[in-house]
Amino acid sequence: MICKSTVSILRYKNSMTGGENLRINSRNILAEIINDNSITVNLERGIYNYTIWRSLSRHQPCMWDCPHFTNTYKNKLKQVCANLIPNSYVGNKSLITRLKDEEFKPHEVAFGSPCDLFPERWEKIIQEKKKRDAAVSEIDSSIATEQFKCAKCGGNKTTYYTMQTRSSDESETIFITCLGCGRKWRK
Repeated sequence: MICKSTVSILRYKNSMTGGENLRINSRNILAEIINDNSITVNLERGIYNYTIWRSLSRHQPCMWDCPHFTNTYKNKLKQVCANLIPNSYVGNKSLITRLKDEEFKPHEVAFGSPCDLFPERWEKIIQEKKKRDAAVSEIDSSIATEQFKCAKCGGNKTTYYTMQTRSSDESETIFITCLGCGRKWRK
């Protein structure tokens, strides 16, 4: 019930005039998902404040007549709704509970990264990154050279070793590891 009506409301008719109608409709959408008026109002306020911040950072006008402003608002509303609806494609079943338990304030949701909003999904990726970072930091930087440049991060702190991988009349292959990002390549 919630998903079907939310999807149809999120399409927004072009006949809507003014940002106030859009904001009222947004509050109604959020109210269908969360049955708490104060959370709903603050979620919508956060989406509006995010839209203003984003437009200012891109040097765009903060007016409802500007399509970039309106689209930013609508896209952020869709993102927040997708995170709030437990059976949406995002699958975030804990965000509403975390909001009601006051783990964070409702107006902060719009500014939250995907990792902040749904840490369970990102936990494995974060652990793998920590392992990679630990492995890179364990490498002795005294053996680093600045002879090669990494195409991924642009850094030039690398380690390398050579190995004869082909016939003896061909040159050795150089295996290079970037100390900045852990990328490995060969020349």
